[in-house]
Amino acid sequence: EKTGYRTKQMLVAPILDDASLALIGVVQLINHKTGGAFSRAAEEGMAELCKTLAIAMKQRQHGQAFAVRTKYD
Repeated sequence: EKTGYRTKQMLVAPILDDASLALIGVVQLINHKTGGAFSRAAEEGMAELCKTLAIAMKQRQHGQAFAVRTKYD
């Protein structure tokens, strides 16, 4: 209310692990820049982004298992 910002539309997609289909996270886009609905291209781009994020998150998680932890972690 203070800023006057209003949500008009959202495009939301899950980030899923390919192997187990477990939910890793969610990506949410709010309010298309032009004010209209999100295009099919935006939906397809979001799907590809989610696939890329799933790979990155899985690699990051796997890499941490072998990382040396310090007292500052």
